[in-house]
Amino acid sequence: MEARRIEEGTRPFCEVTGAVVSVRDGDPPVRFRVNLPEGWNGKAVQFGGGGFDGTLVGAQGAIANGPEDAAPLAAGYLTYGSDGGHTGASGFDGSFGMNETAMRNYLGESVKRARDAARAVAELYYGKAPARTYFIGGSKGGHEALVAAQRYGSDYDGIVAYYPAQLLTPVWQRLWQAAYGSPGHALDSAQQALLKGAVLRSCDGLDGLEDGIVGNTKACAKAFDVTGLLCPEGGAEGAPCLSSGQIEALRVAANPVHFDYAFAQGIAQMGPFPVFEGGDLGGFYMDQSGKDGTKTAYYGFNSGVIRYFITRDPAARVEDFDEARWSQRIQELSRIWDAKNPDIDAFRGPDGKDAKGTRKGKLMLVQGSTDMAVPPAETSAYFQSLEGRYGTSLDNFVRYYLVPGFGHGHGSFTLKWDALGALDRWVEQGIAPQDPIGTDGASETSGRSRPLCRYPAYPRYLGSGDPQAAASFECTLP
Repeated sequence: MEARRIEEGTRPFCEVTGAVVSVRDGDPPVRFRVNLPEGWNGKAVQFGGGGFDGTLVGAQGAIANGPEDAAPLAAGYLTYGSDGGHTGASGFDGSFGMNETAMRNYLGESVKRARDAARAVAELYYGKAPARTYFIGGSKGGHEALVAAQRYGSDYDGIVAYYPAQLLTPVWQRLWQAAYGSPGHALDSAQQALLKGAVLRSCDGLDGLEDGIVGNTKACAKAFDVTGLLCPEGGAEGAPCLSSGQIEALRVAANPVHFDYAFAQGIAQMGPFPVFEGGDLGGFYMDQSGKDGTKTAYYGFNSGVIRYFITRDPAARVEDFDEARWSQRIQELSRIWDAKNPDIDAFRGPDGKDAKGTRKGKLMLVQGSTDMAVPPAETSAYFQSLEGRYGTSLDNFVRYYLVPGFGHGHGSFTLKWDALGALDRWVEQGIAPQDPIGTDGASETSGRSRPLCRYPAYPRYLGSGDPQAAASFECTLP
């Protein structure tokens, strides 16, 4: 391990960098960084990673989607993160998946290893372990957050999981093939803008205010009809309309994708995706040019997973992938990758209480309504599985917020929220989040606010008052 004292910022701290070494020669370690502040408040926050991981999480700034001026380290929290169990991956490079230990660390085991290392460092430095341990992350970090709750629940007191990414390659592959498997089915940037504009004209005002956000997505599903954009027979090339093939590709995404085999927890469908609810297609589903689709995130992530996790053939191609042939391997991966187990008894504690009788294990799920990477239907389905297991008692330890206009960390409403503050109050004082408010961090609309509504409610404009202020909205069931 290496340590150095850092005086920069509002609070001096000691930065410790180390590694958990594998027992097998040749397997990569799990690198970690622990930040030990002066005036420690006795609590710890574990930061999640992102993408294919591979980069050491510094954990010295803001949490995922948190205000820049509310960094946990500056507030006195011990903070830490890891590299997910491998080093050097960049972009969509999944080559580390050829090593079984590295792959399993990435799929969840590094969460526990980093936590145990940070606890040991705290005991050496402060002479005691953290009294509370929290985990916060988004995307891959959101997946890691659910791994913490489901596999290592007794180690954590509070968790925030933003748009948790699971094994989405099979559904992303279906969507990518729908758009690029046949010529002319993808939308270029102008057609993507055409689609979003048409959705907004039909649905923007269904929440009581035209503000560039589709709030009432359930009503939107009935109000918007994509066939209104269908090109007339013999329409000129480049006309402001969509071909039947393009509409077909959109409908593949807009409906649940069914599989002939089951993933973990018996799940046999994924989606739908919010293509008709204001989701931005560019970057994830379709590229800006509408050409070959090799610049999309779906293609990039699929390529990394197909080559190194599924087939373990570096020469394998997305274009040629035979899902049926590899369905058994996909199922095997799902059992160690997907974090969809509704059994979080260990996290909740016996009857929702720990051994001292103190209520513990608070989980907050946060999802954007326009996320084209992790569709809201996936996170909502997991929440519903929790409802099925815990019934009305779920209200004691889980909150789920579906944020209109919020995508995969960005969007028409780019959420900024002090989730750690809300989580800590809930854990320490038993005060559940009461009417939380999110602020928009998007440059063109920065500063406006909206209430964060508990699923399935959405924020509806009251009809009067400042349209930029959360006080002018109420959470309403669709």
